[in-house]
Amino acid sequence: MVGIVGQSVLLGADAIVPMLNNVYPLQIVEMRNGNFDYLHITKSLLNDFPVSIPLQWTANTIMNCTFDNLQAGNLEYLSDNISKILVKRKRTDEPYNETTWTTLFEIPVYDQSNLSFVVNDFTNAYGATYVYQLVPVIVQEQGGVQIEVEGLGQDSEEIESKFGGVFICDNDSFVRLYAGVAYGDMQTTQITGVHQTLGGKYPIIVANSNVKYHTGSVSGTILNQDYGQPNEDSSAIVGLDRVKIVKARQEVDEFLTNKKPKILKDDNGNMWLVIFVDDVNYTWFNEWGRGLGDISANWIEIGDATSGTDLRRTHILGGVDNAYTSSV
Repeated sequence: MVGIVGQSVLLGADAIVPMLNNVYPLQIVEMRNGNFDYLHITKSLLNDFPVSIPLQWTANTIMNCTFDNLQAGNLEYLSDNISKILVKRKRTDEPYNETTWTTLFEIPVYDQSNLSFVVNDFTNAYGATYVYQLVPVIVQEQGGVQIEVEGLGQDSEEIESKFGGVFICDNDSFVRLYAGVAYGDMQTTQITGVHQTLGGKYPIIVANSNVKYHTGSVSGTILNQDYGQPNEDSSAIVGLDRVKIVKARQEVDEFLTNKKPKILKDDNGNMWLVIFVDDVNYTWFNEWGRGLGDISANWIEIGDATSGTDLRRTHILGGVDNAYTSSV
């Protein structure tokens, strides 16, 4: 029997029942009192609906099951027709249009295993509320040429961004400073020209450059990474460990000098897109037997930390550097 929601044909018991309206979204399908070999549900209402099986999955297909197993989804269709998955994000206080969505990641799809992945968003600001989307990019043929077309995504639940301390992030890792954290003086750099006149009392100021960026510094005490966490047997809290502190200092030093652009953000809502310059300094606490110390570094702002264009230009965003597949 071929059925349409609210109506059936081929002498079905409900063949003359009028068509129902406003029945979407459908969430449950029940099939009872029969032996079934095939189930195909489609959004298409064409009169020439095919009745020969098996049917091919199309863009209108909702479920397609041969009952060889209980799988009726579209994993095979998706992996064959989708070139990549876009992970997008927008703030809820911004207008809902295409320009306010930032593409965080582009996950290439080669087969079904690529449809399961995990990504880490390091570019979220404290206090902001976001929604995310997974958007498939579908390969279509138009005029004999294959093109990529973005499909429709569905908004996630609203997620409020909160964290504690100061974070320094690049495209695939981060460092958290939460002890003895201090900022140096921040300057806003601009370019102006001052021209003295021969006959006038006051100079002429020329400001025709768009240059405007911030410079500053950040410092913090390096602790072992598991400091303050429960011990393995949960009987006590991990304290200071001099050997682990040395390792942590080396890792932070390597991180700050890897020449990659960084996101510097804190739990006050400050966020800058920066690169660290000059020397990285480490000041020993000799009264602790050189077991502790502060690391400090200077930074220069190189873009807008809220701009997807700037984040992609500086390679904070731009691929799967901080994405990895999951077996879940």
